[in-house]
Amino acid sequence: MKRIIIAAMALLMLLPASGFAYESLQAVFDSAGSAFGYDKYIVLDPRVEYEGDLQIYSGDKVRIIGNGAKIYGQQYNNSIYVYYSLLDVSDCIFIGGQRCLYYEINSQGKVFNNTLIGADSAGIQTYYPNSNYDVEIYDNIIYDCYFGIAAAEDYLPAYIGYNIINNSGWYNYAQYCYG
Repeated sequence: MKRIIIAAMALLMLLPASGFAYESLQAVFDSAGSAFGYDKYIVLDPRVEYEGDLQIYSGDKVRIIGNGAKIYGQQYNNSIYVYYSLLDVSDCIFIGGQRCLYYEINSQGKVFNNTLIGADSAGIQTYYPNSNYDVEIYDNIIYDCYFGIAAAEDYLPAYIGYNIINNSGWYNYAQYCYG
């Protein structure tokens, strides 16, 4: 019996440690190269779990292809925060966090074919996108977020369509009105 327990413990010690920790999405972004007209072109590995701690605020054009990779949000933080930049993101699974995706001042991009689950505030929020309103949100599944998609009055995304939004805590689509 002792030999079986020792063998089992040795086997557990040989398992890769990657299953116990997340890889930083910010670190992946920082080391990414350019391709296809993007300053940062990122293809995620679906076998790796990522920590949603990415902040894009330097005017970069970024493309993220998730391939079904899971991105875990941190409490009180956005998984991906975009400010004065372009982000096209697809095929990711976002889990938790304050907001899964947050497009702020002069931000633009396309959000499509993603799954967003369990955000404390909004699955996707746009707030002051650029004057052309170039944020497009389509073909996503948003589940169990307080708001599915939230936007500020007069700064709505250019296109919102064909999203499946269920089990919102408040509204599937919300518009913040000043005053």
